[in-house]
Amino acid sequence: MTPGETVAFLVRAGLEAVGCRIPVEFDGEALAVRDLLVEFDGGITCHSASDGTPREVFAMPLGAVESAASAVVARLLTGIATREIEAAHRRTRG
Repeated sequence: MTPGETVAFLVRAGLEAVGCRIPVEFDGEALAVRDLLVEFDGGITCHSASDGTPREVFAMPLGAVESAASAVVARLLTGIATREIEAAHRRTRG
């Protein structure tokens, strides 16, 4: 498997492990999941455009596939948990 295929596989495995069904797309060059785009060009670079402006989230060596997949999954799950916490807090304030 290429580094991109490996990261896509590992991200899917990590998300499935916690029951999360977020689509993970890999077109052979880049991985897209929610607002993240992970590119594999001499290294692994992750960008986010959550506010409409692309910015680099992390950059790692091409061999750091486990670390990259973990970072993507952690960022996604942190966002999900944060949104739920904020919504729960709004509900308690009634």
